[in-house]
Parts: sequence; C-alpha cells; structure tokens
Amino acid sequence: MIRFDGISSFDPVSAAGILARASMHLDDDANPAGEGRVAGEAEIRDRIMRQLRAFLGVRESDTSEHTRALLVDALDEAAEELLSPTDEQATLASLSNKGELPSDLYLVVLDSAVQEYLGSHFESESILVRQTVQSPDREQHFNAGADGEQGATDVKNTLISLFSRFFLSKFPARSFTLLVTGQRYGMTMRVVQALRIYSDVVDLNGTKDLLDMLQRFTNRFGTDVAINDSKPSAFLVSEHTPDADNKLSWDFAIQKSEAKGDRIWVSQFGGRLPGQNAFKAITTAINLDKYLRFVGSRGWEIR
Repeated sequence: MIRFDGISSFDPVSAAGILARASMHLDDDANPAGEGRVAGEAEIRDRIMRQLRAFLGVRESDTSEHTRALLVDALDEAAEELLSPTDEQATLASLSNKGELPSDLYLVVLDSAVQEYLGSHFESESILVRQTVQSPDREQHFNAGADGEQGATDVKNTLISLFSRFFLSKFPARSFTLLVTGQRYGMTMRVVQALRIYSDVVDLNGTKDLLDMLQRFTNRFGTDVAINDSKPSAFLVSEHTPDADNKLSWDFAIQKSEAKGDRIWVSQFGGRLPGQNAFKAITTAINLDKYLRFVGSRGWEIR
C-alpha cells in the first residue's frame, strides 16, 4: 500500500476519511460529501494526488475518464486498507458520531408518519428521499452528543441531519426542492420529514442553511404550537433539562388550526447538548391538509 506523506500524522480513521473524501471529490466535485472536514485538507489532498499520480505513473495533465477512474479506485483501496476489518464497525460508528460518514452508507428508514401521509406516492417518493440523502445539493448536521443515556428520549449516538436536493420538471411550476430531515442512530437515518418546497410559494432566496429553509416552509404551511411556557409558533427550537427523576418534558399544545378538521402534523427531534445534562429539541407543526391541497394543485395528488 502506498503511504501518503500528507496523512502520516493522522490516526487511521481520520486518514481514511481524508482519502475517502478525496475520492468522492475526484469522482464528483459537486458532491458535498467530498468537502474537506479538517484544517488544511485542500492542501493535504493536493499532496496526496501528486504522490498518487507519481506512484501510478500518471501525468498531472492527464484528466481522462480512464485516469480519473484509476485514481478513484486507488484512493478507495488505500482508505479500505487503513481500516482493519476487525475494527470496521467501530470505525464506522466513530465516523457516524462525528458526522463524517458518507451519507450513502446509511440505512435510510422513513418514519411511519411519513409513510402514512405519502400514501399512494410512498414507493416513488421514497426513491427521491434516498437520492436526496445519498447525493444532496446541501446538507447540515447537528451533533447531538454520544454520551447520553439511551432511555425514553432515545438520543444515544444520535445526529440531527437535514438534506436538500432540487428536482427539475419540464413544467417549471412543478420543479421543487425536496427537504429531508431526520435523526441518525448509529448507521440508521430515520427520516421524520420529507417536504416538497416550491420556490414561488416559499421564498428560498438567501437561506443561510437548511434549518432556515425548514423554518420558512413551516412559516408558510404551519400552525402555532407551544411547548411548556414557550411563545406559540409553528417552528420552535427549545432546550430542556431532565427533572429529578431524569425525565424530560417537551409536550406540545396546538394553539389553533386554520381550518376545522385539518390534520396537524407535529414533528419533534433532538438530542443531548455536548457535555451537558440538557437536550435541544426542534419542533415543527404543519397543517398537513393545507400542504397536501397545495401539492395536489401542482399535479402531485396524494391518494
């Protein structure tokens, strides 16, 4: 195995991560999963590529598809060799907890509430959901901490994640951004929301991150809820401390409904704040029937 000078000071897991991201970036430089995660990774990657080309006898000017595939395979093999087979699961778990595991390695599971509302579109939409998670245009992760006790809150080794991907239609009004939100448990990504966002209805200009995108969507299709003594809102970010019995309370109360009989879809996900005995929760309340009536008007009717 070639020993790359640029990663000699890193532990095997971190070094393998650098090689894996270099491979993904070389294969598709628009893939967010290939973005650098350690200080100076761009310079490290350049050193690796120069050393690899010299080792394989490939000129710097050779950018052919054949050479690109050769370099990608060599990087993948080098990353795999750094990881001992006996430590594979521990290594993957470590990458998952750090938010560094490539998204296409996760088992994507749709929450029962998502399956229910998708109805007749479940099979086709789940394909788009997996495409969004595995090859997103944008992604955002919040490390919920890996040291908490797993109990009623079920937050041990969890990572809150958001992904988005734009899907183009030949009919401009039917083009949309799919926003997928969920929570990672080890190697599993549990999808709690899969929302079609149309830019002519929800203004996406200047969204600073995907949490901002989710809030804008919720402001358009949400209904107010309150948690404990919080100010009512359709989008809430709250922190909670366990009581003397180590139990959490973030029960919500719906404040109003815009149309009598409409279903209100409340989603809550969160996790322990690093180094603290406190939890952060994200709560959204969406008028599901209002949303479904709208997407139905764009030719995506749920049955």
